[in-house]
Amino acid sequence: MSDWNPDDPTLAKTAPHELCGVMRMHRNGIASKEIMSMLRLRGTQLIKTLEVATEAENKAKESRRPIHDALITKEDS
Repeated sequence: MSDWNPDDPTLAKTAPHELCGVMRMHRNGIASKEIMSMLRLRGTQLIKTLEVATEAENKAKESRRPIHDALITKEDS
């Protein structure tokens, strides 16, 4: 077996984009206060995380990458 090569031509050129967990929690109806409590975040940290996740998602959409958005429900957290 050879060493793994990230430049191998058989690999897909555009990997799927996976949304951050905070964004998935937010989109699936978990309240901001609950997210902050679970993850021990301040409000400003939560907002910044959501901003960064939104920017990353927009870049993925612009480059036509598939977006993986698995559900994170209250039961999972």
